[in-house]
Amino acid sequence: MQKVVRTQFHGRLQFPASSVTDMSHLERVTLVRCSSPVYAAGVLAAFSTDDDRSTLSQFVSEFIHATAVHRCSLAGVAAAFTELCIVNGSPYPDLLAAVLWDCVVHQSVVVRVAAARLFEPMVRSGGVTEGLVGVRIVPALVTLAGDANADVRAASVVALGAVVECVSDRAILDKVWQTKCSCI
Repeated sequence: MQKVVRTQFHGRLQFPASSVTDMSHLERVTLVRCSSPVYAAGVLAAFSTDDDRSTLSQFVSEFIHATAVHRCSLAGVAAAFTELCIVNGSPYPDLLAAVLWDCVVHQSVVVRVAAARLFEPMVRSGGVTEGLVGVRIVPALVTLAGDANADVRAASVVALGAVVECVSDRAILDKVWQTKCSCI
């Protein structure tokens, strides 16, 4: 039964090769703010095999790229991130950090800006361990804060602030402080 639901969603949630901005407002809002977050956090996350996690990872990556490239709101992606992170003991924060790292090193400025903006709700979700923040998220934010593009650097500041507010590990906070000082 679960695979049937996944198949039904998947058939309707293909990000079009043509511009998402060519869609009607209602179609765009439905795709980006409603259906896609529910599909990611409510349908794909219900499965637990490596293949299922790979499908979730690929979908989240496509979701981020489509919203960034077509300049849609990141609210739906952020909502999906928050939901995926708050599941106790889930592998999803690690999976999301890996997806975001691919965005951090992406050639497109808008994808890197989207990645910087998505770290903030991930850190604030309360579902990401300080260990993950220190090992995966802060290094990604340091990379973004040192980007050649000013928009990318500026977008990383909010996520760095979230780390300062949500983390108590002194070594992590020192690294963030050094990064923020170099941004100014």
